[in-house]
Amino acid sequence: MKTEFPWKQSIPNNDPENCPVVIYAMAMHPEGTNVVVGAGSRLLVFDPIDGDCIRKLKGHRAAIYTVVYSHDGTRFASGGADKTIVIWTSKFSPILKYSHTESIQCLAYNPITTQLASATAIDFGLWSPEQKSVQKFKVTAKVLCCAWTSKGQYIALGQYNGHISIRDKNGDEKVRINRHAPIWTLKWCPSVDGVDSPDVLAVGCWDKTLSFWKLSGARHGSRDIHLDYDPCVIEYIEGGEYIIIAGSNQQVSLYSKEGTFLLVLAKMTSWVWSLVERPLTRQLVVSCNDGPEGLVVGCNLHVNTVHGLYQDRYSHRVTMTDVVVQHLVTEQKIKIVTNDYVKRIALYRGRLAIQLPKCVRIYEETDSDAYDMTYSLAKKVDKELECDLLVVTSQHLILCQESRLQLYDFFGEKVREWVLEAMIRYIRVVGGPQGREGILVGLKSGEVYKIFIDNHFPVLVVKHGLAVRCLDLNCTRDKLALVDEDSKVVVYDLTTKQRVYEDDNANSVAWNASMEDILCYSGDNKLSIKMGEFPVHRQALEGFVVGFAGSKIFCLHNLEMHTIDVPQSPSLYQHLSLQQYDKAYATACLGVTESDWRALAIASLSALRTDIARKAFIRIRDVRYIELLERIEVSRQDPDCDLRVLKADILAYQGKYEEASRAYVRSGHPRKAVEMFLDLRDWKSAQNIVESLEDGQDQKYNGMSIQDLLKKQAEWLLDASDYRAAADMYWGAREYDTAINILGENAFTEDLIVRVRKLDKMRRKELALAASYLEKHREHTYAKEVYLKMEDIESLMSLHVKLDKWEEAFQLAKSHPQYVRGIFLPYAKWLAMNDRFEEAQKAFQEAGHPEQSLLLLQKLVKNAIHENRYSDAGYYYWLLSQEHVRLATPKEHKGERKLDRRTGKLLTKHLQFKMMAEVYYAYDSIYANKSQPFTTLSAQQIFDTALFLLRGLSKESITAPYGISVAQCLYALTQQCRDLGAFKLARKAYARLGNLRLPAVAQRNMELSSLMIRATPYSDKEDVICVRCGSANPLLSDRGSLCVVCGHRFTYSFLSFEILPLVEFQLEKGLGDEEALKLMSAIESKAENPGDGVYTEDGGAETLAIGPDTGAAAAEDLFDRQLNDMDHGTSTEWPAIIVDRKTLAKFNPREVFRMSPGHPSLPTLYFKSIISYLDDPIAQCSRCHNVFNEGEYEAYILQHGRCPVCRLKLPENEDEEKDDTDPMEMLESGVF
Repeated sequence: MKTEFPWKQSIPNNDPENCPVVIYAMAMHPEGTNVVVGAGSRLLVFDPIDGDCIRKLKGHRAAIYTVVYSHDGTRFASGGADKTIVIWTSKFSPILKYSHTESIQCLAYNPITTQLASATAIDFGLWSPEQKSVQKFKVTAKVLCCAWTSKGQYIALGQYNGHISIRDKNGDEKVRINRHAPIWTLKWCPSVDGVDSPDVLAVGCWDKTLSFWKLSGARHGSRDIHLDYDPCVIEYIEGGEYIIIAGSNQQVSLYSKEGTFLLVLAKMTSWVWSLVERPLTRQLVVSCNDGPEGLVVGCNLHVNTVHGLYQDRYSHRVTMTDVVVQHLVTEQKIKIVTNDYVKRIALYRGRLAIQLPKCVRIYEETDSDAYDMTYSLAKKVDKELECDLLVVTSQHLILCQESRLQLYDFFGEKVREWVLEAMIRYIRVVGGPQGREGILVGLKSGEVYKIFIDNHFPVLVVKHGLAVRCLDLNCTRDKLALVDEDSKVVVYDLTTKQRVYEDDNANSVAWNASMEDILCYSGDNKLSIKMGEFPVHRQALEGFVVGFAGSKIFCLHNLEMHTIDVPQSPSLYQHLSLQQYDKAYATACLGVTESDWRALAIASLSALRTDIARKAFIRIRDVRYIELLERIEVSRQDPDCDLRVLKADILAYQGKYEEASRAYVRSGHPRKAVEMFLDLRDWKSAQNIVESLEDGQDQKYNGMSIQDLLKKQAEWLLDASDYRAAADMYWGAREYDTAINILGENAFTEDLIVRVRKLDKMRRKELALAASYLEKHREHTYAKEVYLKMEDIESLMSLHVKLDKWEEAFQLAKSHPQYVRGIFLPYAKWLAMNDRFEEAQKAFQEAGHPEQSLLLLQKLVKNAIHENRYSDAGYYYWLLSQEHVRLATPKEHKGERKLDRRTGKLLTKHLQFKMMAEVYYAYDSIYANKSQPFTTLSAQQIFDTALFLLRGLSKESITAPYGISVAQCLYALTQQCRDLGAFKLARKAYARLGNLRLPAVAQRNMELSSLMIRATPYSDKEDVICVRCGSANPLLSDRGSLCVVCGHRFTYSFLSFEILPLVEFQLEKGLGDEEALKLMSAIESKAENPGDGVYTEDGGAETLAIGPDTGAAAAEDLFDRQLNDMDHGTSTEWPAIIVDRKTLAKFNPREVFRMSPGHPSLPTLYFKSIISYLDDPIAQCSRCHNVFNEGEYEAYILQHGRCPVCRLKLPENEDEEKDDTDPMEMLESGVF
């Protein structure tokens, strides 16, 4: 470190008594803009840059002892012997003044707040602008100095009796440290931003010691540091890295923060009482006395770079006492602590020399590993050696001082000395055997010498005209590069002593440690790289080049070493352009990208430099090319090897397929070109080659034909899952079945039908295969087209059936009736799957499988009951009953039909299922009333429906069918009894409910309602009147739906379940059902065309009735006489009403109803309404023969369009034509 003194200012003595001007205190503005100096009783303001006096201030009447700036620079304070403290603004105007009872010894502003501490011989005070008065605290001895911690929480007071009092910001003492002499100066170490470092107090005591203390009062460090003078001022600089101490020795000395003496910065003319540092600079302002006058001196500190470099190891000095060794490639670092001032550093191979003020330490690596960073002390030369430059070799130290070189061994003995003609400017060790190394020496006169340390005589290498600033020797030692004082870089060929290259604007130069013709130099903020005869490559760079190893350049900038990766790609490609493959490989080894390695490998391979190509491909781990190299090397051993084929292979590997194919053809190996394009699946190119080389009509060349190419291409496409393209190739190769399989398996039906249309219809095998795939993928239209092309009707019919195209199947069956029976069974199953059960029944019957129809209906019944769809269950039961009637065909014996056992069972089941159908149909209303929140049924309808069910289930021998709840029927009945006045019936219903097991809640409700009903009359508002005998019947009797008097069966309307006024009659003997049906038909025709009168004979009397109702009235009289005949003897069953032909022929057709069971073994029932149809019209379903109140029935038909029981659909327009394409319509119309 060197010190410059840019300015000095003397302060004249204006004292009349000629007392010397003593400067006890100075204060630097926090921003470094000015420095305030207390000279005598005056305050002088100087510019710290040039030393000009800016202002002269007066505010004190006696000597000023202390001056201090606030941390923000807005004000400063001064105090002295006049016992007064003056607060000044940054504009140098006094704004406040207050006093103590003794002279002011020191001041200190809190670094965080605006609090000001002041101290005297008897007390110290704390003041801030917010306070109206000064807080004062008594002290035990005179306070000589004070200092705040960096965070402003504590203040240390140095006293004349040797005490150090550490107090908080409220003035309370926390720690006291006892010393044995006055504490003239102390300073807290400043904290670094972002680093939580402990507070350390540096204390200068007048027992000539420097000590360090922690905030807790504990000593920091092991011992006191002895000084040979009394310290008067301590100042931390460089953020606390160094300490500057000055005092009675009239010197300004630099110490490390641990207290190690480093060097003397300045020598003054008297004691130094104060000094300050200008912030963020290495500039000091020091004051002292120069005789009677005061002296203020500006000092600029310059820190020299102390470092050393050898190949990839770099060492430099830090904090003046430590040495850091850095591996520039791995970025590893180690620190060597010397605890002394490091003057110079030298590196060579495994040696590190560190020069200290009184010795030289030689360290060596403890391991031979090139990346090891462990050093240990090997030798120590205990001599104070003075030199300008220091160089170390394996066994010696070389000291340079002006024009003299001295060689010392590690024991401190001088071995040899060289005295040169001019001052030495640069030294570099260029290597050699141990103890015989050579060095290059550049002189100010321009000569460059080579000196071997075991030789007394320097050897002149080059005589340059200008002073040498830097030089280096290349790795082959045949070229020398130097930089002269004109900033020109010059390269000499040491063989011819001639200049081979020169350039301007250079400040340093270095050869590459691995390549003999690569040079780099820096200057003018640029880095220049020169390789052989190629042009210079330049890039931006700040600093000095100090080393060049491989592709890394080491640059020193702002005392820091930077490693720069330099791309070698330009040099590599320049060598390749000149086909210098060996140099290109050597350049690539310095460090290039993978793409650059590949370019080198390809270029070498193309030139058949397999040795270079192999090493390059190994670098990038390209196994494919390495295998190619092996094949090439094996092929080259064959004397018949054609190099043109090898080069074509190389082109193919590079992806230059067109060039490779042309090379194969030119070399007479076109098959290789074809195989190459086949591997690439470039079928068009392969086909072009084959076509161009076909020989006449043979259509083959070298065993390869167009068809073979297509098959090969198809195989590749198939492996690549490109099925459409593969199918195209197979089709082009006439492999139709393979193409059809590919398209069919992958469901490419559009492509398949396009190709099938082109096939001849005689190719039935391929067409059948294509049709099977189209059928599999449910492409009905396409499959139908193929079968029609084949004229295969049986397969076409099977297609319609499998794909559920029933209309087309039945239309086809019209023209080919031999296939009809095979349609109905699958059609029936399809209908059943689509909930068209009635149609499915017919289809099963036509298919000859009635048992499946029965099984289907039985399953439907179970499902409907399980899902509480009781109306559907009734409908399915009705269908079951009709199916059993159809199956009950009586056997003929001698021209007569007899009822066998099987037929009897079927008819029994028919009656049973019919009764079940009525029960479930009626129960649906009861269940809906319970489960649905709303209902359209009236109370009377619910009442009548419940009565109908209970009458049918009244006998104890009758068990309620599955799913039918008697309790629910009784409950629905009781709910309506109170409203309809059926109190007697309600009592009976509640009695029956009491015999049933009910849920707890329902049981309680039933019991409560039963009690409430007992308060009503024991009677019913209405009874049931029998239409046969006119007797009154209870609403619910043990005989169910039979009259308790005459045994006549009640007939119900199957919508409201009210009892209709129908009386059953029988036909007289000899009057069959067919004749009766004809008579009834005749009645209808007469009803439509009534005449003028009717002639009748009765009891021998002849009567002529005039008018349309005459015959009807006569018939009514005959019917009424039997109806009113009460003579039935002792029998409980009244005789049936017998109607003869004449009577039947005279009935009004709208009042006669015929109920056919559909089987000859079962009787047909006939009913006659006793009330005119005009008063109470009754309607009857033509299918199930159930009767209804005509108004209710018509309303239901209008709403639902079908019968409520058998669900016979009634057409909206009877004249509309039937759909002749519907299979069921075709079946019913007898097409088949």
